[in-house]
Amino acid sequence: MGIYLKNKRTIINVIKIFILICAYTYIYFKFKEIRFTEISEFSNYQYLIYVILLMPINWLFESKKWQLLISKFEDISLLQSFKAIFTGITTSVFTPNRVGEFVGRVMFVSEDNRAKAVVSTIIGSYSQVLITFIIGAFSFFFINKGQINFIDNNLYLKWVFVVIAVILVILFFNMRVFKLIFGRYNNKHIISIVDTVSGYSFFELLKVIVISFLRYVVFFIQFYLLLVFFNVDITLFESFITVGLFYLFLMFIPTFVISEPGVRISTSIMVFSFYVNDISMIVYTVSLLWVINIVLPTLLGSVLLIKRKI
Repeated sequence: MGIYLKNKRTIINVIKIFILICAYTYIYFKFKEIRFTEISEFSNYQYLIYVILLMPINWLFESKKWQLLISKFEDISLLQSFKAIFTGITTSVFTPNRVGEFVGRVMFVSEDNRAKAVVSTIIGSYSQVLITFIIGAFSFFFINKGQINFIDNNLYLKWVFVVIAVILVILFFNMRVFKLIFGRYNNKHIISIVDTVSGYSFFELLKVIVISFLRYVVFFIQFYLLLVFFNVDITLFESFITVGLFYLFLMFIPTFVISEPGVRISTSIMVFSFYVNDISMIVYTVSLLWVINIVLPTLLGSVLLIKRKI
């Protein structure tokens, strides 16, 4: 038994080191693409400070949301949830579409509840995707005529996104349907997953949606403040529309470790070029926002990952 535990700890430590190597390698190559010397030429640093101060608030909303979802089967403090979120950022930063996020989070719940925690994490991610989709679909209708032709000239496309958004909202608030579909399967793992998914009430899910929306608002404010920091000539309303479309388009593009930076930059260029002349400032905005919202939490999460006993 002692040898088994020793081997288990060794394997876990090796996995932790592997995760950290991948995370830091990814961050290193991403950092090489950002020209910080050019960023330092801008002097209105108060906006940059505001963005940095909003970062923990951004992730605090995510922590509160996850705590709410986990509370259905296990009580954890907001601080523990905050640690879980940051650790999840570290384990997800180098994975396609951040799918490795649940690996870091489930370390902070008991072993018996980890499968349920994965399901709760997926529900939380679904709520954030839902908000992003709704705002993106809403943005379609406010594109100025002639700005983005394939959207502007296709009314059917706009309404297709609205219909999809409505379907996604109905599905989110009617997750009990999964119990009707999968409840007949006599498998303890399926039963556990179905019970978790269908166990949230309408008002609990409504709280999750509200928190996801508040997090999106904080994130948008960060984005806009960076646009102001880089002296980008764009109005607040135009920023809201373009940011909404930017993240909507990203949802439909599968990204991998190598391709993600190029995908984000090319997508931002495509969307913002219809409103902004100096598109290089958009590239800086997207890159710097990644540094603040992902790199800084990853550094903290890496410390928590090493210290956390599994």
